[in-house]
Amino acid sequence: MRPGRPHQSERRCRLGTGFAALWAAPKLIARNLADTWQDVEHFAPADTGHITLGVTEWGPLFAITPGSPWIDQVKTLGSAIFVAETLKVFAEDPHVGLANFFKLNEASFMGWIGKSGSAWIQTAPLMAFRMVSRDMESGLLSAAVSVPAYNSNALGFVDRVSNVPYLDVLATASADRTAVTVLLINKSLNASVVAHTSLAGVGGAARLVTQTLSGATVDANTGTELPRVPGLKWGTQKAAGPVGRINRGGPNEVNLATTQRADPPADLDIKVPPHSLTLLRFEGVSH
Repeated sequence: MRPGRPHQSERRCRLGTGFAALWAAPKLIARNLADTWQDVEHFAPADTGHITLGVTEWGPLFAITPGSPWIDQVKTLGSAIFVAETLKVFAEDPHVGLANFFKLNEASFMGWIGKSGSAWIQTAPLMAFRMVSRDMESGLLSAAVSVPAYNSNALGFVDRVSNVPYLDVLATASADRTAVTVLLINKSLNASVVAHTSLAGVGGAARLVTQTLSGATVDANTGTELPRVPGLKWGTQKAAGPVGRINRGGPNEVNLATTQRADPPADLDIKVPPHSLTLLRFEGVSH
């Protein structure tokens, strides 16, 4: 896979932000899982064959103080990118047996299904979770990218992380290898990335289904609302610059678009929008 480089303005932008740190955090999760498995091998070497790791609660979390300007950022497109990146970490760790996200629905800020008026609606993180868990195959394939990277700053409980790639990839296949899925995660704040994909070595595919989860800004959201509680004042949420959409959420702010293409060429250039997810599903792959 050969991606294009981020635009020059992206390389100059301040990456010491909450979202840059959030997108770097899965690298720390992977490191923590590896350290935990080393403890298993040290303390229970005879039992490693039937021990798996379980992550009982995981998900994006910016703050717990109601007055924080980050308290409601869990619902954003930026948090959806974190969800996809964390699922990649779990999928690629052979020792992870289960990982339960927290939490499905809540009228406050932590539910991946939240309230808008009297209705319950899904957030961008849930859209990302469904996209990966329902539409990707279960057989892990080896995948790697060679792309520019950034260094995140330490923020809150997240340490500084070096060499965070702007574009990440997760690839899977069905048991019979007739379906191949490739997830492209663009962590660039304002630049599209062109990724070159190739099915070289196989006979091509009968159909390509492409899903793209995107929005105008990294803080785009579907419009879930914080509850009104007597005596409780929620903080004014920090917007992603002058065009931020955190306070303008709605059903059309986060878009999951699907396209289909018959007999796609073996070599494709895929444009992945900034702060977005693109899932390629090659069906009818011949060998």
